[in-house]
Amino acid sequence: MNHKVLSHKDSFDIIFNKLKERKPFSFVRFGDGDHVLMYKDSVGATVGGGNRFLVTEKLRSEIIECYNIEDENFLVGTMLNDFSEHQMSKTNRIIDHSRLPKKLIGRKEMLAMSCLFEIFLTDINKFSEFAHEMRKTSTMFIGNYSHKNIEKIYGKGIYIKVFPTNCYINIDNWYQKILDDIDKVDKIVLSAGFAGRVVAKRLFKAGIKKMVLDVGSLSDAFILHTDRRLTTNIRTFMKQVESKVYTNAGILIIGKAFKGALPNFIVKKKPVKRNTAKVNRQKRK
Repeated sequence: MNHKVLSHKDSFDIIFNKLKERKPFSFVRFGDGDHVLMYKDSVGATVGGGNRFLVTEKLRSEIIECYNIEDENFLVGTMLNDFSEHQMSKTNRIIDHSRLPKKLIGRKEMLAMSCLFEIFLTDINKFSEFAHEMRKTSTMFIGNYSHKNIEKIYGKGIYIKVFPTNCYINIDNWYQKILDDIDKVDKIVLSAGFAGRVVAKRLFKAGIKKMVLDVGSLSDAFILHTDRRLTTNIRTFMKQVESKVYTNAGILIIGKAFKGALPNFIVKKKPVKRNTAKVNRQKRK
């Protein structure tokens, strides 16, 4: 797989320009877990970091089918061959290319799969423009939680709840809900793990013309500083850049005057130092 990965800025700009055109397109992301999932011997195993999935032959087949879609309006992002400096680089895992399916198509260029998150972290003004554009159109959000902050970034519309882990197990049920209401919204935003790739693929194959963005764990950034965070499985890489995520989300959601002070449930309590000399004197008394 000798493809070139575009920079995060160029990848982001391609998606942003498509969004502004208001024409149907899809953006999907293939991370290290997706590639491991495509191994033949992953069938029967559990794969994934935050939202872990039991790999079935059908899931594996649908992920491969999604990866192999070739269309100028079906944008595929990857972490393979992305050697640029970026915030999420420490999460990359070595992929065994010999275990990947031989039928995966080759591409000359691919988008950087983490481009939305990287721009959120490194250029909040640019991401603010993206969020402003997102709010101009109605949204169907698919994820395991709902929060007013999600609407403030992606736009208002319809929420479809999925399991926090292994939501492919009942995908036919909630995918039908997507089809039932899809004509009521302008775009689909997916935070459903590997199942997000499956939904984008199914909609494309069905000829459904919508804007579809697979944003993944980016959505976690907008609830990280709320009480909702306490019941959400936050990914390890998010914790590594927690203060930056919190500050930038605050700027977007609370306003430009936000100072980035961490709330009480995020601040780690310092251990209380005991005055051992005082304790010893009390004991002697």
